[in-house]
Parts: sequence; C-alpha cells; structure tokens
Amino acid sequence: MTSDRPSGPVAEPRQERALQTRQALLASARELFRTRGYNLTTAKDIAASAGVAVGSFYRYFIDKKQVLLELVQQHLETALPPQPEGPLPDPETAIDRLLSQDQAEGGLLRAVIALAQQDPAAADLAAEARRQVHLRLLQRLQDAAALGRVWPDLDLDTLAWSVHTIVDRLHEESDLCHDPVRRRQLARIIARMIFVPEA
Repeated sequence: MTSDRPSGPVAEPRQERALQTRQALLASARELFRTRGYNLTTAKDIAASAGVAVGSFYRYFIDKKQVLLELVQQHLETALPPQPEGPLPDPETAIDRLLSQDQAEGGLLRAVIALAQQDPAAADLAAEARRQVHLRLLQRLQDAAALGRVWPDLDLDTLAWSVHTIVDRLHEESDLCHDPVRRRQLARIIARMIFVPEA
C-alpha cells in the first residue's frame, strides 16, 4: 500500500505560529475521529478542517496514526488529574464531571479500537491506555480509602476495574451518554457503590 505522504523529516514546531498550526491539526483530527471515525478520516480531511494545506499536515506528522497516538497520550495525561489538596469534592459531582469528560472522548476511544484492529502496535497502546487509567483510578480509590471514605469490605483493585468497565460501556449507550440527567443518575449509582455515606 503506497502513501501520498511527501518524503522528508517531520518538523518540531518552535515558533508560535507553527505551534498554533500543529494544535489546530490535532483539534481537527480529534473532532473528525469523533464524528467520522478513524477509517473514514484522511490527512487531507484533517488539514482542510484545520484550514491549512495538506503539506502542513505532513510537516508535523508522519500520518494520521501518529496524530491519533498523540491524542491518546494527551487524553491519558488529563483523564484523571492528580487529586487536589484539601477536602475531597462531592463524590457524585466529581464522578459526573469525569463521565462528562470521558463521553466527550468517546470518539477517540472508537478511533483507537478501529486502529487496533489493523495495527498490533495500536492494540498494545490501547491495552497500555486501559492499564494506565486503571492504575490512576486505583490510586484515587486508595487515597479515599485511607480517609475512610470507601466501603471497607471492598477490594479496591476489583472496584477500580468495575468502575472502569461501567465507564467503557457508557460509549455504547448514546442516549445515556448525551443525557445529563441520566448521566447524573449513573454518577449517583457509582458514588453509592464506592463511598460510605458521610455522617
């Protein structure tokens, strides 16, 4: 299979305008992967959506796979930010916020799954992404358990996988995904499953 990609090195942007172009390409790719899917999105589509020539795409990225992998890495870095200092936020509100953020990234998840079916390296990335999210979620639960906020008879590793599985399935339930009232109900269920009610 041949590529229409021009030969030459990929540039690392240094100037502000170049950084803005690269960020515009990433933002366009994220939206197109979400709405169109990975397989139906081309480098030309991403460039056109960002308002730049396709040559600009290939100046910063080897191909759309590299774009997707970078978007996934960005998502991993922001999916579960560090627990803030001070009192824990209301669990139901915190979970609802995470569900809302996660459903916005649903298209990105589907793009990774589509790529993983064709590319073993992407399958490894998807598995590593799931592992990283699990570890971050487990750390959050351990922090809450240390404060006596989690039901003491629950195994935290199993609990982390249970919550992760529920959130994964959220992408398959489009009605629930886009209904803030139902999403809040799901957040309430998850919060009651995990947290001991405050006295």
